[in-house]
Amino acid sequence: MEVNKKILALVSGGPDSICMLHKMFTDNRYSDCYIYVLHVIDNNSESAFELAKVTAESVLKISESTGFTNYQLEIKSSEDISPSETRMRNIRKKYAMEIIKQFNISEVYTGHHMNDEIENKLISIFKNRINNLYLNKKPKTYQSIKILSDMTKEEVIQYCIDNNLNYTIDKSNKDNNNIRNIIRNILMPSIYSLNDHDQYLNSLNSFFNRNNELNNLLNINCQKFIDDNCSFIYCGNIAIVEIDNQDISIEMLKEVIRFILAREFNIHVTSENLNQFEKRYFNESFINGELSYSINANCIIYYSQKTEMLTLQVTGK
Repeated sequence: MEVNKKILALVSGGPDSICMLHKMFTDNRYSDCYIYVLHVIDNNSESAFELAKVTAESVLKISESTGFTNYQLEIKSSEDISPSETRMRNIRKKYAMEIIKQFNISEVYTGHHMNDEIENKLISIFKNRINNLYLNKKPKTYQSIKILSDMTKEEVIQYCIDNNLNYTIDKSNKDNNNIRNIIRNILMPSIYSLNDHDQYLNSLNSFFNRNNELNNLLNINCQKFIDDNCSFIYCGNIAIVEIDNQDISIEMLKEVIRFILAREFNIHVTSENLNQFEKRYFNESFINGELSYSINANCIIYYSQKTEMLTLQVTGK
């Protein structure tokens, strides 16, 4: 058949991604698409390879039951014995980007549902990364699409049951030894047990949406300030950013610093870190009219009272 679009679907084998794939295989909008289905084995353990086997069988079963054959299943191994969650996320992204570039893919589908969105945003609040949540990085070459964003976890599982879909459960999701699993296994079920849980969840989503709108506006203002008041100088592996901050509040200055580091250098800093800079900015005595503050090992902020010029020095690739 003629293929009008090539897309990528990321499948873990859990109920979310299996539900997503079944929806895609049965939706006429994807009938003329070629779908690359990517599953990444988390580690080299026997259980991880068994999970990959079950996932492959589930994908084949969905194909046979729906009649959709215009797909290709790619199974990759992390090659790590026991990678961390962050390391595993980067490995998945690496393999996904390889497929995106090789086949010129413009859309990437993930099985994130409504609960995932709330979990991610609550984690950002608990870890004080709420602003980083909305700081867009450099534009992607592809669009991320979440077709389950209006479904709850319970609805996803019920969909799998109704359609006789086989899926796997990651045992690590049951261990309440991190903030994500506490939110997923304790907080969210407690909220759903309330009679008026829809009201609370809608209020929570409204809060995040309003915060998103405010941060989008803040991003626009930051970008305008940068265009008008900042200059970038690159020398080898060092970048110098000069900021003329004479007519800017300290709060706006902190957001400009956060914005530049996130957008240009993929460095995310916490509010506490910038608040420490603010305290030094106002309360500590300057040495010969100069102040320096290390954001991290790769970034130093310099400020001169004489010129009222603030400089970011970033070292890296």
